[in-house]
Amino acid sequence: MVLAFKPLQDATLYEAYPYKNTGLDEILEIQKTISGSTFAESRPILLFDTNAIATALTNFNVSGSNVYASLVMNTVQYSEVPLNYIIEVDAVSGSWTNGTGKYADISLSGGVTWVYTQGESNQFWLTSSYAAGSTGNYNVLPGGGTWYTSSIATQSFSFKQANDLNVDVTDMVRSWLTGSFDNNGMLVRLRNISSADYLLPTNIQFYSSETHTVYSPTLRIQWDSSTTYTTGSLVTASLSDNPIVYLYGFKGEYKPDVSVRVFVRSRPMYPKKTFSQNPDYGTVLALPVNTYYRILDAHTNEIIVDYSNYTKVDCDSNGNYFDFSTTSLYPERFYKFEFKSTISNKVEYFTDEYLFKIVNY
Repeated sequence: MVLAFKPLQDATLYEAYPYKNTGLDEILEIQKTISGSTFAESRPILLFDTNAIATALTNFNVSGSNVYASLVMNTVQYSEVPLNYIIEVDAVSGSWTNGTGKYADISLSGGVTWVYTQGESNQFWLTSSYAAGSTGNYNVLPGGGTWYTSSIATQSFSFKQANDLNVDVTDMVRSWLTGSFDNNGMLVRLRNISSADYLLPTNIQFYSSETHTVYSPTLRIQWDSSTTYTTGSLVTASLSDNPIVYLYGFKGEYKPDVSVRVFVRSRPMYPKKTFSQNPDYGTVLALPVNTYYRILDAHTNEIIVDYSNYTKVDCDSNGNYFDFSTTSLYPERFYKFEFKSTISNKVEYFTDEYLFKIVNY
Protein backbone atom coordinates (compact mmCIF):
# COMPACT_ATOMS: atom_id res chain seq x y z
CA MET A 1 0.00 0.00 0.00
CA VAL A 2 1.21 3.49 -0.86
CA LEU A 3 -0.30 6.58 0.80
CA ALA A 4 0.68 10.12 -0.22
CA PHE A 5 0.35 13.19 2.00
CA LYS A 6 0.74 16.77 0.75
CA PRO A 7 2.38 19.45 2.92
CA LEU A 8 0.38 21.47 5.40
CA GLN A 9 2.75 24.34 4.68
CA ASP A 10 6.01 25.00 2.84
CA ALA A 11 8.30 27.90 2.00
CA THR A 12 11.89 28.70 0.99
CA LEU A 13 14.42 30.41 3.28
CA TYR A 14 16.69 32.79 1.34
CA GLU A 15 19.96 33.90 2.91
CA ALA A 16 20.35 36.60 0.25
CA TYR A 17 16.87 37.92 1.17
CA PRO A 18 16.79 37.20 4.90
CA TYR A 19 13.40 38.82 5.55
CA LYS A 20 11.56 37.48 2.49
CA ASN A 21 8.72 35.05 3.14
CA THR A 22 7.59 32.73 0.32
CA GLY A 23 4.84 30.79 2.07
CA LEU A 24 2.46 31.02 -0.91
CA ASP A 25 4.99 30.82 -3.72
CA GLU A 26 4.57 28.10 -6.36
CA ILE A 27 8.29 27.25 -6.24
CA LEU A 28 10.63 25.77 -3.64
CA GLU A 29 14.28 26.44 -4.34
CA ILE A 30 17.72 25.11 -3.44
CA GLN A 31 20.06 27.86 -4.53
CA LYS A 32 23.63 29.09 -4.16
CA THR A 33 24.50 32.59 -5.28
CA ILE A 34 28.15 33.61 -5.35
CA SER A 35 29.47 37.02 -4.34
CA GLY A 36 33.25 37.22 -4.40
CA SER A 37 34.58 34.46 -2.14
CA THR A 38 31.33 34.04 -0.21
CA PHE A 39 27.99 32.55 -1.13
CA ALA A 40 24.38 32.62 0.03
CA GLU A 41 22.00 29.66 0.15
CA SER A 42 18.27 28.99 -0.02
CA ARG A 43 16.61 26.06 1.70
CA PRO A 44 13.05 24.69 1.30
CA ILE A 45 11.17 23.93 4.51
CA LEU A 46 8.07 21.71 4.61
CA LEU A 47 5.62 20.49 7.25
CA PHE A 48 3.45 17.36 6.98
CA ASP A 49 0.56 16.29 9.23
CA THR A 50 1.72 13.33 11.33
CA ASN A 51 -1.71 13.17 13.01
CA ALA A 52 -3.23 12.34 9.62
CA ILE A 53 -0.51 9.74 9.04
CA ALA A 54 -1.08 8.15 12.47
CA THR A 55 -4.84 8.06 11.89
CA ALA A 56 -4.40 6.40 8.49
CA LEU A 57 -2.07 3.75 9.92
CA THR A 58 -4.55 3.05 12.72
CA ASN A 59 -7.35 2.64 10.19
CA PHE A 60 -5.25 0.15 8.24
CA ASN A 61 -4.09 -1.55 11.47
CA VAL A 62 -0.45 -0.96 10.57
CA SER A 63 2.35 -0.16 13.02
CA GLY A 64 4.55 2.86 12.31
CA SER A 65 7.57 0.60 12.83
CA ASN A 66 6.57 -1.37 9.71
CA VAL A 67 6.29 1.49 7.23
CA TYR A 68 8.76 2.99 4.78
CA ALA A 69 8.60 6.76 4.20
CA SER A 70 10.02 8.90 1.40
CA LEU A 71 9.94 12.61 0.57
CA VAL A 72 9.16 13.15 -3.11
CA MET A 73 9.76 16.52 -4.79
CA ASN A 74 9.52 17.11 -8.55
CA THR A 75 11.89 19.54 -10.25
CA VAL A 76 10.71 22.49 -12.34
CA GLN A 77 14.15 23.29 -13.70
CA TYR A 78 17.78 23.29 -12.63
CA SER A 79 21.00 24.92 -13.76
CA GLU A 80 24.73 24.85 -13.03
CA VAL A 81 24.50 21.81 -10.76
CA PRO A 82 27.78 20.08 -9.85
CA LEU A 83 28.75 16.79 -11.48
CA ASN A 84 28.14 15.11 -8.13
CA TYR A 85 26.24 16.48 -5.19
CA ILE A 86 24.18 15.43 -2.17
CA ILE A 87 20.85 16.82 -0.97
CA GLU A 88 20.26 16.53 2.76
CA VAL A 89 16.87 16.44 4.50
CA ASP A 90 16.84 17.40 8.19
CA ALA A 91 14.15 17.19 10.86
CA VAL A 92 13.46 20.80 11.92
CA SER A 93 13.82 21.39 15.67
CA GLY A 94 11.73 24.57 16.03
CA SER A 95 8.18 25.55 15.16
CA TRP A 96 7.45 28.04 12.35
CA THR A 97 4.54 29.60 10.49
CA ASN A 98 3.93 29.48 6.77
CA GLY A 99 3.22 33.13 5.96
CA THR A 100 1.50 34.58 2.90
CA GLY A 101 4.44 35.91 0.90
CA LYS A 102 5.72 35.22 -2.59
CA TYR A 103 9.21 35.60 -4.04
CA ALA A 104 8.18 38.65 -6.11
CA ASP A 105 6.75 40.52 -3.10
CA ILE A 106 8.56 43.66 -2.04
CA SER A 107 6.84 44.32 1.29
CA LEU A 108 7.14 42.04 4.33
CA SER A 109 4.28 39.59 4.66
CA GLY A 110 4.89 37.63 7.87
CA GLY A 111 5.78 33.98 8.20
CA VAL A 112 9.04 32.05 8.21
CA THR A 113 12.20 33.61 6.74
CA TRP A 114 15.94 32.97 6.88
CA VAL A 115 16.13 35.04 10.08
CA TYR A 116 12.71 34.61 11.71
CA THR A 117 10.55 31.58 12.51
CA GLN A 118 7.27 33.47 12.89
CA GLY A 119 7.73 36.59 10.77
CA GLU A 120 8.74 40.07 11.88
CA SER A 121 9.12 39.26 15.56
CA ASN A 122 11.76 38.27 18.08
CA GLN A 123 11.36 34.59 17.19
CA PHE A 124 14.80 34.00 15.69
CA TRP A 125 16.21 30.72 14.48
CA LEU A 126 18.67 30.00 17.29
CA THR A 127 22.25 30.70 16.24
CA SER A 128 24.33 30.30 19.38
CA SER A 129 22.37 27.77 21.44
CA TYR A 130 20.06 25.06 20.16
CA ALA A 131 17.41 22.70 21.43
CA ALA A 132 18.81 19.50 22.91
CA GLY A 133 20.25 17.27 20.20
CA SER A 134 19.92 19.86 17.45
CA THR A 135 22.19 22.17 15.47
CA GLY A 136 22.16 24.81 12.73
CA ASN A 137 24.38 26.08 9.95
CA TYR A 138 24.77 29.28 7.97
CA ASN A 139 27.36 30.90 5.72
CA VAL A 140 27.39 34.63 6.47
CA LEU A 141 24.05 35.64 7.97
CA PRO A 142 22.83 33.78 11.10
CA GLY A 143 19.65 31.81 10.49
CA GLY A 144 18.47 29.26 7.95
CA GLY A 145 16.75 26.88 10.35
CA THR A 146 17.79 24.47 13.08
CA TRP A 147 17.50 20.68 13.00
CA TYR A 148 18.04 17.49 14.96
CA THR A 149 21.33 15.73 14.33
CA SER A 150 19.96 12.26 15.12
CA SER A 151 17.75 12.03 12.03
CA ILE A 152 19.37 13.20 8.79
CA ALA A 153 18.49 11.72 5.39
CA THR A 154 20.44 12.15 2.16
CA GLN A 155 20.19 11.44 -1.55
CA SER A 156 23.17 11.47 -3.91
CA PHE A 157 23.04 12.73 -7.49
CA SER A 158 25.49 12.40 -10.36
CA PHE A 159 25.97 13.70 -13.90
CA LYS A 160 22.98 13.21 -16.27
CA GLN A 161 20.86 11.75 -13.48
CA ALA A 162 17.29 12.95 -12.92
CA ASN A 163 17.18 15.68 -10.29
CA ASP A 164 13.80 14.77 -8.80
CA LEU A 165 14.08 14.16 -5.07
CA ASN A 166 12.96 10.81 -3.67
CA VAL A 167 14.76 10.39 -0.37
CA ASP A 168 14.27 7.81 2.38
CA VAL A 169 13.02 9.62 5.52
CA THR A 170 11.76 6.51 7.33
CA ASP A 171 13.74 7.09 10.53
CA MET A 172 12.55 10.69 10.71
CA VAL A 173 8.86 9.81 10.33
CA ARG A 174 9.10 6.95 12.81
CA SER A 175 10.67 9.35 15.34
CA TRP A 176 7.71 11.70 14.90
CA LEU A 177 5.18 8.89 15.27
CA THR A 178 6.82 7.55 18.43
CA GLY A 179 7.26 11.02 19.93
CA SER A 180 11.08 10.81 20.02
CA PHE A 181 10.96 14.44 18.94
CA ASP A 182 8.28 16.87 17.84
CA ASN A 183 7.27 17.16 14.20
CA ASN A 184 8.33 20.63 13.09
CA GLY A 185 8.81 19.63 9.48
CA MET A 186 11.75 19.04 7.15
CA LEU A 187 14.52 21.30 5.91
CA VAL A 188 16.01 20.49 2.48
CA ARG A 189 19.50 21.77 1.73
CA LEU A 190 22.62 21.12 -0.30
CA ARG A 191 25.33 19.23 1.58
CA ASN A 192 28.91 20.42 1.26
CA ILE A 193 30.85 17.90 -0.86
CA SER A 194 34.06 19.76 -1.64
CA SER A 195 35.16 23.37 -1.44
CA ALA A 196 35.69 23.47 -5.21
CA ASP A 197 32.15 22.35 -6.03
CA TYR A 198 30.59 24.32 -3.23
CA LEU A 199 31.84 27.64 -4.57
CA LEU A 200 30.03 27.07 -7.85
CA PRO A 201 26.56 28.59 -8.34
CA THR A 202 23.68 26.13 -8.20
CA ASN A 203 19.93 26.42 -8.72
CA ILE A 204 17.38 23.59 -8.34
CA GLN A 205 13.70 24.52 -8.37
CA PHE A 206 10.90 22.24 -7.16
CA TYR A 207 7.12 22.57 -7.32
CA SER A 208 5.58 23.63 -4.01
CA SER A 209 2.20 22.72 -2.53
CA GLU A 210 0.86 25.95 -4.07
CA THR A 211 1.58 24.71 -7.59
CA HIS A 212 -1.25 24.66 -10.12
CA THR A 213 0.12 21.39 -11.50
CA VAL A 214 -0.09 17.78 -10.29
CA TYR A 215 3.49 17.84 -8.99
CA SER A 216 3.04 18.95 -5.38
CA PRO A 217 5.61 17.59 -2.92
CA THR A 218 4.40 14.48 -1.12
CA LEU A 219 5.40 12.41 1.86
CA ARG A 220 4.81 8.81 0.84
CA ILE A 221 4.05 6.18 3.47
CA GLN A 222 4.38 2.61 2.18
CA TRP A 223 4.10 -0.91 3.53
CA ASP A 224 3.59 -4.45 2.28
CA SER A 225 -0.19 -4.92 2.54
CA SER A 226 -0.23 -8.43 1.04
CA THR A 227 -1.52 -11.19 3.28
CA THR A 228 -0.99 -14.96 3.08
CA TYR A 229 -0.75 -15.81 -0.61
CA THR A 230 -2.90 -18.85 -1.33
CA THR A 231 -4.23 -20.22 -4.60
CA GLY A 232 -6.69 -22.77 -3.22
CA SER A 233 -7.80 -25.01 -6.10
CA LEU A 234 -6.63 -22.53 -8.76
CA VAL A 235 -3.88 -23.56 -11.16
CA THR A 236 -0.92 -21.18 -11.32
CA ALA A 237 -0.40 -19.56 -14.73
CA SER A 238 2.53 -20.76 -16.84
CA LEU A 239 4.06 -19.50 -20.07
CA SER A 240 2.42 -22.34 -21.97
CA ASP A 241 -0.94 -20.79 -21.06
CA ASN A 242 0.02 -17.54 -22.80
CA PRO A 243 -2.05 -15.88 -20.07
CA ILE A 244 -4.32 -12.89 -20.55
CA VAL A 245 -4.78 -10.55 -17.57
CA TYR A 246 -8.01 -8.62 -17.05
CA LEU A 247 -9.74 -6.75 -14.22
CA TYR A 248 -12.87 -8.35 -12.80
CA GLY A 249 -15.78 -6.10 -11.80
CA PHE A 250 -13.64 -3.06 -12.59
CA LYS A 251 -15.57 0.21 -12.13
CA GLY A 252 -13.18 2.51 -13.96
CA GLU A 253 -13.98 5.48 -11.68
CA TYR A 254 -12.83 6.12 -8.11
CA LYS A 255 -13.08 9.00 -5.67
CA PRO A 256 -10.08 10.88 -4.22
CA ASP A 257 -8.50 9.80 -0.93
CA VAL A 258 -10.07 6.36 -0.64
CA SER A 259 -8.77 2.80 -0.44
CA VAL A 260 -9.91 0.49 -3.24
CA ARG A 261 -9.71 -3.27 -3.82
CA VAL A 262 -9.16 -4.31 -7.43
CA PHE A 263 -9.74 -7.92 -8.54
CA VAL A 264 -7.30 -9.27 -11.11
CA ARG A 265 -8.06 -12.33 -13.18
CA SER A 266 -5.98 -14.36 -15.60
CA ARG A 267 -7.00 -16.97 -18.16
CA PRO A 268 -5.30 -18.91 -20.95
CA MET A 269 -5.38 -17.19 -24.31
CA TYR A 270 -6.36 -20.47 -25.98
CA PRO A 271 -8.17 -22.73 -23.47
CA LYS A 272 -8.04 -26.44 -24.08
CA LYS A 273 -11.31 -27.96 -25.23
CA THR A 274 -13.07 -30.02 -22.56
CA PHE A 275 -16.45 -31.70 -22.16
CA SER A 276 -17.96 -29.46 -19.49
CA GLN A 277 -21.03 -27.42 -18.66
CA ASN A 278 -18.79 -24.42 -17.97
CA PRO A 279 -17.47 -22.15 -20.74
CA ASP A 280 -13.84 -22.79 -21.69
CA TYR A 281 -13.09 -19.10 -21.34
CA GLY A 282 -14.29 -19.10 -17.74
CA THR A 283 -11.07 -20.74 -16.56
CA VAL A 284 -9.32 -18.64 -13.88
CA LEU A 285 -5.58 -18.99 -13.36
CA ALA A 286 -3.61 -17.69 -10.40
CA LEU A 287 -0.84 -15.24 -11.18
CA PRO A 288 2.38 -16.22 -9.32
CA VAL A 289 3.38 -14.77 -5.98
CA ASN A 290 5.90 -12.40 -7.60
CA THR A 291 3.26 -10.23 -9.29
CA TYR A 292 3.17 -6.44 -8.91
CA TYR A 293 1.15 -3.49 -10.17
CA ARG A 294 2.06 0.09 -10.93
CA ILE A 295 0.06 3.25 -11.70
CA LEU A 296 0.82 5.63 -14.59
CA ASP A 297 -0.70 8.87 -15.83
CA ALA A 298 -2.76 7.79 -18.84
CA HIS A 299 -1.81 10.85 -20.94
CA THR A 300 1.86 11.36 -20.14
CA ASN A 301 2.84 7.80 -19.16
CA GLU A 302 4.56 9.27 -16.12
CA ILE A 303 4.97 6.69 -13.36
CA ILE A 304 2.96 7.74 -10.30
CA VAL A 305 3.45 4.58 -8.21
CA ASP A 306 6.12 2.16 -9.43
CA TYR A 307 6.60 -1.58 -9.03
CA SER A 308 7.93 -2.41 -5.56
CA ASN A 309 7.41 -4.71 -2.60
CA TYR A 310 4.67 -2.26 -1.57
CA THR A 311 2.59 -2.94 -4.70
CA LYS A 312 2.34 -6.73 -4.53
CA VAL A 313 -0.69 -8.47 -6.01
CA ASP A 314 -2.25 -10.91 -3.53
CA CYS A 315 -4.22 -14.09 -4.15
CA ASP A 316 -6.98 -16.17 -2.55
CA SER A 317 -9.06 -19.12 -3.75
CA ASN A 318 -11.12 -16.84 -6.04
CA GLY A 319 -8.18 -15.25 -7.84
CA ASN A 320 -5.75 -12.34 -7.53
CA TYR A 321 -6.44 -8.91 -6.06
CA PHE A 322 -4.69 -5.86 -4.63
CA ASP A 323 -5.57 -2.83 -2.53
CA PHE A 324 -4.45 0.64 -3.54
CA SER A 325 -4.98 4.18 -2.30
CA THR A 326 -6.02 7.14 -4.45
CA THR A 327 -4.27 9.68 -2.18
CA SER A 328 -1.46 10.21 -4.71
CA LEU A 329 -3.89 10.79 -7.61
CA TYR A 330 -5.65 13.98 -8.73
CA PRO A 331 -9.36 14.40 -9.54
CA GLU A 332 -10.54 14.61 -13.15
CA ARG A 333 -7.47 12.85 -14.48
CA PHE A 334 -7.11 9.46 -16.12
CA TYR A 335 -4.66 6.83 -14.90
CA LYS A 336 -3.87 3.25 -15.81
CA PHE A 337 -2.57 0.07 -14.22
CA GLU A 338 0.25 -2.08 -15.53
CA PHE A 339 1.36 -5.46 -14.18
CA LYS A 340 4.62 -7.33 -13.90
CA SER A 341 4.75 -11.04 -13.08
CA THR A 342 7.47 -13.67 -12.92
CA ILE A 343 5.91 -16.61 -14.79
CA SER A 344 7.89 -19.82 -15.31
CA ASN A 345 11.04 -17.94 -14.20
CA LYS A 346 10.53 -15.27 -16.86
CA VAL A 347 9.38 -11.69 -16.21
CA GLU A 348 6.23 -10.86 -18.17
CA TYR A 349 4.60 -7.44 -18.49
CA PHE A 350 0.88 -6.81 -19.03
CA THR A 351 0.27 -3.29 -20.33
CA ASP A 352 -3.23 -3.34 -21.80
CA GLU A 353 -5.38 -0.23 -21.33
CA TYR A 354 -6.54 -0.78 -17.73
CA LEU A 355 -7.81 2.82 -17.57
CA PHE A 356 -9.58 4.52 -14.69
CA LYS A 357 -10.50 8.07 -13.68
CA ILE A 358 -10.49 9.90 -10.36
CA VAL A 359 -13.82 11.74 -10.00
CA ASN A 360 -15.14 14.28 -7.48
CA TYR A 361 -18.83 13.34 -7.55
